[in-house]
Amino acid sequence: MIDISKLPKEELIKLNKEIIECLNAISARELLGQISTFNVSDIVSFDNNGKKSFGVVLRVNQKTISVAISTHERWKMSPTFLTLVKKPPKKAVDLQFELFPYKFPERVLKELGVDIPPSK
Repeated sequence: MIDISKLPKEELIKLNKEIIECLNAISARELLGQISTFNVSDIVSFDNNGKKSFGVVLRVNQKTISVAISTHERWKMSPTFLTLVKKPPKKAVDLQFELFPYKFPERVLKELGVDIPPSK
């Protein structure tokens, strides 16, 4: 271990810059790992002033996730605040269907009144 109390000011400044660069690189790797767990159309939950809210991922940005809370409300959030939902409430699934109907071809056909033959 280095006894930094004996280093001159210039060395301390240099060491500080190296530490900050290292910490920024670690943070960037962690953020990339968190962001890579989310995909467009995923249903997520988050804490909204003490209340659990649900949304649908619209876009995965470099540092944030764009989430639709309703068809008219969108937020950009850090992935650290989001949790993937395995069993979403019906309201969240309906929003997901409204935003991404192509992910649910059978439901679209059913709502259009088209009979779907049973799968084998």
